[in-house]
Amino acid sequence: MEDIENILPLMEEEEASDISKLLYKMKDKLLGINAFRIDSLDRMHRIYAEFIEYENALKQRYVANMNITFSYCENSLILASGSVFVTGRGSYQSKIVAKNRIIFKDPKSVVLGGMLVAGKGIKAGIVGSSTGVSTYCKIVDADGKFDAVYCYPNTVLKINDKKAESLFLKRDMGV
Repeated sequence: MEDIENILPLMEEEEASDISKLLYKMKDKLLGINAFRIDSLDRMHRIYAEFIEYENALKQRYVANMNITFSYCENSLILASGSVFVTGRGSYQSKIVAKNRIIFKDPKSVVLGGMLVAGKGIKAGIVGSSTGVSTYCKIVDADGKFDAVYCYPNTVLKINDKKAESLFLKRDMGV
């Protein structure tokens, strides 16, 4: 639920609102003190049915895998249904989300602050900064791979549910 809540600001307003309502119902009815008040499975079945209905609606919105290529971004939001390829200087204080991979082609490219979220993997040059700017990198796939030339402190790496804060990490980092 925490990961979903972190991505809500990146979604379209209507979709984020729908997901927020479902998350609220889950938290309110299934977790915490209210979970002890469930007197029948009907409530749980209704919430489950809403999730299934929402999942089916999302499946109907098929989006082809589309890649995005750019050389530099700053204070940007980039969403790709395929992969993202960065060919130049890098990414500064930006949010980049890709269904497949995020690949910085230049080993001297910089990811300074912001957030990278990829389905299968991230390959980058220099991540973070010597001044301690917080940079968040997440790979959703449990078998995903993070590869960086160098990571500074305050870089948070997360592959599936395994989390590690970097301390001058080296290439081919597996968390």
